[in-house]
Amino acid sequence: MKKFFVAIVAILTVALPSFADSPLTSTDFYKAYANESIVQAATKCNGKISKEVMAYLSSDKNPIGVKVAAINALYMCAEETAPRENCDAFVKYLIKNCNFQDENGIIGLGSASVLTSMAYLMALDNFSNVQPAADIIYCAMDKEPDSMCVNMIAGLIVCESFMDNYLKWGKIYPIMNSVRSNTSFKQDMSEDALNAIMDYIEIYKD
Repeated sequence: MKKFFVAIVAILTVALPSFADSPLTSTDFYKAYANESIVQAATKCNGKISKEVMAYLSSDKNPIGVKVAAINALYMCAEETAPRENCDAFVKYLIKNCNFQDENGIIGLGSASVLTSMAYLMALDNFSNVQPAADIIYCAMDKEPDSMCVNMIAGLIVCESFMDNYLKWGKIYPIMNSVRSNTSFKQDMSEDALNAIMDYIEIYKD
């Protein structure tokens, strides 16, 4: 019996990580916004954020759903060797062009959509350590708690932090589903994008 238990543990240790990839990096929901010119531009960046994309992300006039779709396209259409320093570039852009003094100034004074963009870029730059990104997305949630998009990106970032412990994987579907099914949230992310995310999250349901 003891040998059987040891064998099962060994199988789980090997098999579980191969079963699930990453909530943060496994959904190409940008395709729901494929007609948006900024998303099309992001697909051609090979993973390195352009001034055009940063300008779009920095403007509060642009819808948050399209912003996160552009970020998603930036990474999903990149080669594996593409540099992942996009958040640093975006922070420098904001300081230079948007009258923020420093990163703390952005966190304190930036809009929810700017902070969500910053957090999403930061998490995708370093998805093995998403805690700094989580701290920023929590600030975005404080500023716009009723945004479906903000909460959905927050959910992806938080769930990514569970990936190094398969015992926590059971939390992933309930967290994401609770956001998706919250009818009180402002619907600022397309249904197709939300469905694309949840289609992947389904693998954590059982």
